[in-house]
Amino acid sequence: MAGSLMAEGCVQLLQFFMLYIGLQTLVEDSTFQPIHELPQIVRCRGQVIPGNPKMTYHVEVKEIGLEPHPYVIADIDILAGDRIVVDFRDLGVQLAEKTSQASVTKNQRIAFKKGDNVELTKKNKTKTSGSQLVADEQMIREFALGDIDKCFGPDFLIYKGRSIQRNPNGDFQLISRVTHLQGTRMEFDKPMTLVSEYDVPENAWYYLENSHPSNMPYSVLMEIALQSCGFLSTHSGAILSYPGLDLFYRNLEGNGTLLSNPELHGKTVVNEVELLSTVSSGDTIIQTHSFSLSCNGQKFYHGDTMFGYFIREALEAQVGLDGGKTIPPWIEQNPKQKSEELDLNSSNFRKILGVNSMHQHFCLSSGKLSFSDKIVLVPNGGKYGEGYAYAYKKVNPDDWFFPCHFHQDPVMPGSLGLEAVIQAMQAYAIYQGVGNSFRNPRFAAVLSKVSWKYRGQILPSTKYMQLDLHVKNIIKNEKQVVLTADANLWRENLRIYEISDIVVGISETEQYSQL
Repeated sequence: MAGSLMAEGCVQLLQFFMLYIGLQTLVEDSTFQPIHELPQIVRCRGQVIPGNPKMTYHVEVKEIGLEPHPYVIADIDILAGDRIVVDFRDLGVQLAEKTSQASVTKNQRIAFKKGDNVELTKKNKTKTSGSQLVADEQMIREFALGDIDKCFGPDFLIYKGRSIQRNPNGDFQLISRVTHLQGTRMEFDKPMTLVSEYDVPENAWYYLENSHPSNMPYSVLMEIALQSCGFLSTHSGAILSYPGLDLFYRNLEGNGTLLSNPELHGKTVVNEVELLSTVSSGDTIIQTHSFSLSCNGQKFYHGDTMFGYFIREALEAQVGLDGGKTIPPWIEQNPKQKSEELDLNSSNFRKILGVNSMHQHFCLSSGKLSFSDKIVLVPNGGKYGEGYAYAYKKVNPDDWFFPCHFHQDPVMPGSLGLEAVIQAMQAYAIYQGVGNSFRNPRFAAVLSKVSWKYRGQILPSTKYMQLDLHVKNIIKNEKQVVLTADANLWRENLRIYEISDIVVGISETEQYSQL
């Protein structure tokens, strides 16, 4: 086989990888090109001939960057059978635009000196909902994965090569742009606000993997609201008060109220965020925010939340919600209760809880939205006597959300802990036949207020997590059945999450046929 064709295979693999991680979304009218003035080393140690059973490429990505164009550099080994026959080093591919016109220039990406906002000319403005542009998607991607100073300016050059607060990336980056920013960095006694936008894809992965394709998962709704709070926290410069410390950013608590349930496919969600307070004590910073989501001028979700900056030692010394005491799940304290255990990895329970011909949408979500290996149900159990569910999941350090949340600081998003609770509630509803009054039931959003409190995180090193929920009531009417519960989540045996008034709704599918 010609060496040039083997090299072309390497290039195609890098192109595939670049498309897979979404670099094509950062440019318009672009083509794959080699990286100019980047020397490669190629060492040939054999041939690929017709008698070889299989040719394999092993790719190790060494570098991902965005300037001057999105690019990837990798080392690649080509194997014939089990033997390396070609060894490529420093193979680089970039996505360069065919024209020199860009929505935001490189110099404009160096934003946010102290007290400054970015003012872009109308000519260079990226398409928004009629507002100015403060940060585009590429700048936010720098915040998530690249050089943070390219998003927030030279004040943050001190964090080059250091751990720093990041926005979620990849499948969990849920900000498209920041359109307004008011307030001066480090002036915490004056108002500080921003307006951000998120362009909801028509066929986002979280729609396709949810039980009904019109349902936006509650975890995604939370992340759209909270990620812009993180952006405002960074811009505020609170972390700059401790330039010598590596501080880690964590959500501590909050609440959100769903006011309406608009159709969001292909729409732009606007988030108005205000920094309400900033308090420093020792080497800890606590900030509170309010948020308000709207679409087409209609407010549909609002609330407030608290975030904190902590040194690593403080996070490692966390004692959870019970002062370090071990408070086991209710099922362990009441072992004689009659219960039903569901193994979600078995084909039998996948038939019961998964998609079936009778109830296509009255089922558990799949793929990235599946968070339990085992669920135990106790009808009429729990502290309220209305029903109880317990769930267990073995934590996989390779779970999809760890590299997304966050770069160089992997933790499970708290919002996905709430999603795991919702999944357990849905399993309870399905198995107990709560939706049997409907001809074709489906899970649907409920207009209500949910509160959460976090005092710890699920880490890649965590062996397992467990949760339980106590059904408070089940309210039925002609149009909807609503289950309300309080819930807890444990990192192994340490209780770290507490969720109040989390809800699951069940409605007739035909009511939503227009979606």
